[in-house]
Amino acid sequence: MTRDTRPISDKDKRQILLFKIILSSVLIIVVVLINHSLDANFEKRQQFLTALNLQMKIKIHAVKPTNNHGMGVVYGHLISSNKSDDFAAVYNQTDTFCKVAGNQVLLITDFDFVQPDDIFAIDSKKLNYKVYRDNKLNLENKLTFTPDASLFSDIENQRLFDFDTYKKFNRK
Repeated sequence: MTRDTRPISDKDKRQILLFKIILSSVLIIVVVLINHSLDANFEKRQQFLTALNLQMKIKIHAVKPTNNHGMGVVYGHLISSNKSDDFAAVYNQTDTFCKVAGNQVLLITDFDFVQPDDIFAIDSKKLNYKVYRDNKLNLENKLTFTPDASLFSDIENQRLFDFDTYKKFNRK
């Protein structure tokens, strides 16, 4: 089989260029639409947190990483809360942000910044949280609620939102 070595005509060059422009435009549109969808989902979750109006202080007893985007589940005991002692903040009936049973609390956060014996203070209306260590403010950060479905799958598979997982930490 011989290879065609004829030069590409100007017409063919224009068609190739047009194809590249159309393909690039389609890719740009897809990226913009995906980004817009993610931003809208993130904004809805932030609105969920604000409307939740959760004010809570927790003494942390355990931090369990999920190996998913630096997020983890924090287990602790309530110090104070403006919600009942049997409470769950669930977005779209599927994604749990936090759960309270009696004085036990489970919540999702970026776990790299917290450790056992820290005090974790949430003000969801202001979309912020503070971490106190040794009675001193150690960190103040923006409260977010990730839209990553794989995170919630990991949490479920590892039973990280099951209070029985933390029985050994169940101290008053």
